Amino acid sequence: MGLIEQQQTAILFFSRNPQEEATTKKFTFRRSQEAIRVLLKHSLRQARKTKLPLFTCYSAQQSGDTFGERLTNALEGVFKNGYDNVLVIGNDSPGLSAGLLHKANRALLTGQLVLGPALDGGVYLIGINRAAYDRHLFLNLLWETPDLQASWQHYISEKNLSVTRLCGLTDIDTAADFWHFFRHYQTGLVARRLSACLQEGTAFSVLLKITTIPLLRIITFPQHRGPPVWD
Repeated sequence: MGLIEQQQTAILFFSRNPQEEATTKKFTFRRSQEAIRVLLKHSLRQARKTKLPLFTCYSAQQSGDTFGERLTNALEGVFKNGYDNVLVIGNDSPGLSAGLLHKANRALLTGQLVLGPALDGGVYLIGINRAAYDRHLFLNLLWETPDLQASWQHYISEKNLSVTRLCGLTDIDTAADFWHFFRHYQTGLVARRLSACLQEGTAFSVLLKITTIPLLRIITFPQHRGPPVWD
């Protein structure tokens, strides 16, 4: 990647700390915070592979009363550092890769808004430039809800934007999301490390070992959207 591209785009990693994250997502297994750390390290590793400038914004560095306010302030902080384009990611998408980040950056450099849709209705990546950014519209997106993707349509229409949508990925927000992830990613470093965190003799780990496709078809879990989120 050329030097000019590196100067134009920065990655913003926006996250709560592991304890807050595990509590918010209601993970109950003993090594839940370690699982959060695995996810966090994966996102940071992929971001660093791109060689793009990386800004991290953990709980202690965030300001604002709501998730939307905290993310908005963090994003504006990157713009104030002189970058025209920002790729925003969190720590809950184990399918995120450096290749996806490069693809997002290429689209972003053409002036397009970039969204990485999560399978639960949220987003795992936002790529936005100064011209496409509107503080009021950004603040009023339906953050932390399954309707976040839908609310982006109003933003896109209001700003008359061209949009690139990346492939859909699973966000790890609930027990159900672990099931979805392990159905599609049974090998690889992050899958092995997450699996190790779950091997606690809990009901979940037992079911993980005996899972079959017919069983998965009849098991349901509540679906809730968590924010892209560590200190």
